[in-house]
Amino acid sequence: MPEHFMATTTMTNRENFIRAVHFEKPERIPINTCFSQEPYLSMSDCTCYGFEELRPNEWDYHYSKAESDTETFGLVNEHPLNSLEDILAFNPPATEPEKRFAGLAKQFDQDKKNDKYTFGCIGTYVFERLQNLIGMEDLFDYIYNEPEAIKTIGDKIVDFQCEMIRGFAKCGADGIWGGDDWGLQDRLMISPVKWREIFKPWYKKLFDTAKEYGMINYMHSCGKNNEIIPDLIELGLDVIELHQPTVYGVDWLSEHAGGKLCFSTTADVQKTLPYGDPVAIEKEMAALKEKLGSFDGGLMYIFYGNPSAIGVSDETCQFFIEMCKKYQWYR
Repeated sequence: MPEHFMATTTMTNRENFIRAVHFEKPERIPINTCFSQEPYLSMSDCTCYGFEELRPNEWDYHYSKAESDTETFGLVNEHPLNSLEDILAFNPPATEPEKRFAGLAKQFDQDKKNDKYTFGCIGTYVFERLQNLIGMEDLFDYIYNEPEAIKTIGDKIVDFQCEMIRGFAKCGADGIWGGDDWGLQDRLMISPVKWREIFKPWYKKLFDTAKEYGMINYMHSCGKNNEIIPDLIELGLDVIELHQPTVYGVDWLSEHAGGKLCFSTTADVQKTLPYGDPVAIEKEMAALKEKLGSFDGGLMYIFYGNPSAIGVSDETCQFFIEMCKKYQWYR
């Protein structure tokens, strides 16, 4: 048996996970397969559950996709808010926590007994919700030409999300998992100045709400978002999920965010994993550990939730997990 499979641990998974996030010298790099299927799901050191909808499609936007598409959610093609008047009149669904969080306290308690770190998932924090409600092109138009209207609807969405964070806290979740894809391949989707004017106060309110209950903040964000990484650190983000670390630049991340953010990351899902080259995958995994992890912590490996949708074979998935284990132990 290879040496890297023979390591032993004196920490529980939960303790190790917490130490990795907070830079408190974990024994190993946690593995995060929360949104995967078996055989990978049970390998995860953490779990993640969302809240219930009160009715199907309660935000009133609709996805469409080709009949042959069995892998993706599709795209939203029916946006319910088609005018400035619609935006100003919009109200989110009712919160009704007794219905949305039914059974979750018991689930989180069981997961903790099974030595898992627990997340409550609020889905998109705010940006992607706005896209789905308004449409991306119109949203960008309103951000620049009707910013007060966007602030009005955004405030309502963020207030709803803060109630969901409080609901997860009362159920015993350890952390909050959310996401907003902010980047293109080469830059942020809007100017950093406009992002700081409109969106930064919302993320502060969201992150502060979680911190009030002692929960960590976890954020998925794809694309090249380098310009707002310092802002996210300032606001209290604990973990950032990067499925495309090479778009950010691993050396850049190490220099500008190493020791400040915990990275939940992987061999690149765009440039590396789909090609299935074991040499390239191992080289990238070794670099992630060397440049983003340390004996103090700050790194977890994440497994992409739907690998077949991006052309990653079963054999590549298995090899990737082997590399996670090979480059997992600090001592």
